Amino acid sequence: MTELIGEIFSKIFGDNVFLATILVSMVPIMELKGGIPFGMSSAFWGKRALGRWEAFGWAYLGCSIVVVVLYFTFVPIMKLLRKTKIFKGLANFVESKVKKQTAKYDDSGSENAVEMQDNNNDVAIKQKSKKRLWKIFGVFCFVAIPLPLTGVWMGVCMAVAIGLNFWETFIFVQLGNLVAGVIISTICVAFPNFTHWLIYIFLILVIVFIIFEIILSKIRKNRQKNN
Repeated sequence: MTELIGEIFSKIFGDNVFLATILVSMVPIMELKGGIPFGMSSAFWGKRALGRWEAFGWAYLGCSIVVVVLYFTFVPIMKLLRKTKIFKGLANFVESKVKKQTAKYDDSGSENAVEMQDNNNDVAIKQKSKKRLWKIFGVFCFVAIPLPLTGVWMGVCMAVAIGLNFWETFIFVQLGNLVAGVIISTICVAFPNFTHWLIYIFLILVIVFIIFEIILSKIRKNRQKNN
């Protein structure tokens, strides 16, 4: 199976392993965590496989492009999808996941309460600053975890949802992605024959997650009908 996949990639990309690595890193869920082992995998690319820092650099570039584009397009895309019958369910699913992840960081209501109740502007400003730093730190930590669904795609969506500006989002999502990339590349260097299996593991986890979400959605629908 691995050899077949390698032949397919070779026919599509030829010797342009860097381009394949960039494109894979731009795909949701795979991202840098899948792009690095993909580019480094000798099982897929043979002697053309990239070195540690080459794979890291090209994968990081692919994710960086996603951060910029997604920050400015997430809200309009969600609005557009909600207007269509086919993709309305997808939009609702994505937004529910984003809300679930941002709930612990998005406390805009409590910020407003602090402003209303505290007559001391300095104290109110400090409270807001602390809460904003907590949001930023939360996004950074979330992206830094090298697991499926904790990468730049969900990280940027979270940042937009909790009101971070572009530079806050770009810098701290990128820093989190840097940490995740260092962890993944270190694993790939320590276990060079394990790189292609990392990709398979990510895909298996994604399939399990999708099945789990489908089952949960059916359970919720049944409960709603019964109620």
